[in-house]
Amino acid sequence: MQDYRSAAYLSSKKVSGRRPLLRTAQLNIVGWIAVTGLCAVGATAGLAVSRLAGVGTRIAMPAGGIAALVAVLAVDRRKWGDMPTSYSWTDDPDATAQAAALLTREGIGASAQLDQFGLPAVHYRNRDSRRVRQLFRSAGLPAPPTA
Repeated sequence: MQDYRSAAYLSSKKVSGRRPLLRTAQLNIVGWIAVTGLCAVGATAGLAVSRLAGVGTRIAMPAGGIAALVAVLAVDRRKWGDMPTSYSWTDDPDATAQAAALLTREGIGASAQLDQFGLPAVHYRNRDSRRVRQLFRSAGLPAPPTA
């Protein structure tokens, strides 16, 4: 049986253990300026709330900026979770269909289809990747790599 490793093994980029701050967006300088501007707007809103509520600005301004950044991260994670992904570890369509059936029985929306290379693969949403890895390990199947 051939070894169909992930394309990440073939990448010339240095692999680091750190995940990027944003999973779906690769921001250039303009994008980072926009995120910084949004955080500044959040800090300004925190200042306005602190003036109206009589709360100290040392707490409210940073809290407003952090709340804006957390909102950006939450939207990014939700978008990432909705994105489909696939995992192929074998060229046996029956094994792939059985794995997809296992995931479906456990409440994960999964299907067995051919991937872009014509190999059978299990397709599921990124938000389910942790559970997919756990179920594959418990079934004795090679687990997908961490995203």
